[in-house]
Amino acid sequence: MTFELSEHGEDVLLVLTHRRLPDRSGMVMVSGGWHTHLQVLSDHLVGRDPQPFWASFGRLEGEYEKRIPAA
Repeated sequence: MTFELSEHGEDVLLVLTHRRLPDRSGMVMVSGGWHTHLQVLSDHLVGRDPQPFWASFGRLEGEYEKRIPAA
């Protein structure tokens, strides 16, 4: 995994790259997980209460299931 931080106006852009995932199933699960964790972090940074983790994860995992093409 790599984390890259760069200035983006008055904000900071975080780019996370996770490589060497074994298969599509792993890609879907890890993508949903990272997305959920980073949304929780983002919410905390701006003073919002984060959404419940597992509900958010389930929704996002479904989105990645649609977005990541089958081999």
